[in-house]
Amino acid sequence: MSRKSEWISASEVGRVEFCEKALELKYAGASVSTKAQAARVRGDQAHEQFNVQAKAADKRCFIASHVWGIDDPRTECLRQFRDTALMPNRSTRWLVALYYRLSPALVTVCRHLPIVDAVARWLCARVLAKLSLRAEVPERKSGRAK
Repeated sequence: MSRKSEWISASEVGRVEFCEKALELKYAGASVSTKAQAARVRGDQAHEQFNVQAKAADKRCFIASHVWGIDDPRTECLRQFRDTALMPNRSTRWLVALYYRLSPALVTVCRHLPIVDAVARWLCARVLAKLSLRAEVPERKSGRAK
């Protein structure tokens, strides 16, 4: 057996979850049935469709979701700013990546320390105020969604 054929890909290992004989059959030279090939094509299409939907509906906005709620119009305004102003530019994408790395921990701190929570709320309001100078933004008087 050659060195290359000893390697098993992660996809092959995953297939064993659905068919424990998959690797044994493959290396014994068994061919994949037409039914199995069609099922794989359907699975690949469903997987790709899921990926497209997940990218289109990126609901991540941890701090604003904590402050106002996940579906609040102000949170959506910040998401739109992320998607239209920050993500298209390579020079600002790193800022979004840093935010995604740090903000879950910051939300945890906000839940435990009221002073940090107050600062986060104030900062979100200031950012939204700056964005509202650019466009009409829905405003609400209430605090965090419950």
